[in-house]
Amino acid sequence: MSKNLEVGESVPDFELPEASTDTIRLSDVYSSHTTVLAFYQSDFGMMCTVEFMKLTEMYPQFKDLGVQILGISTNSMFTHAGWKSRIMIPFPLLADFDASVTELYGVLEGDIGYLEGRSKRAIFVINKEGILVYKWVTDNPALEPDYDKILTVCKNMSD
Repeated sequence: MSKNLEVGESVPDFELPEASTDTIRLSDVYSSHTTVLAFYQSDFGMMCTVEFMKLTEMYPQFKDLGVQILGISTNSMFTHAGWKSRIMIPFPLLADFDASVTELYGVLEGDIGYLEGRSKRAIFVINKEGILVYKWVTDNPALEPDYDKILTVCKNMSD
């Protein structure tokens, strides 16, 4: 069941495998960290690589604020592991292979050719109580999020 999550609402909890084969439960992460969920279309995709290289570059700033980033796509944990190693992503990549979490968060692409069954590019910032405090979703896979805005939202939560 797809849901259009709105700022101020509690986010649905989930548990997904990570590229390292660990399993991560969202509520375990957000209970101790402001959490950024970064949904994306595909490992090794050109724009996804651009986005995740920028998040990797900015990761020390997020980490200094006590923020945990979690990347999520419908790719397998095996392709996640290869991509994570290739561009040296320092945060977890979660494998939503059956797209259940992507659909739950309302960011599943419809029947749009090669994007069918993939996640839209989206950012959700969640506070330590599991409340959505920032949301950005695009239907255009060529667009990037406003990285400075995401960092500012996280910084304002830690002040």
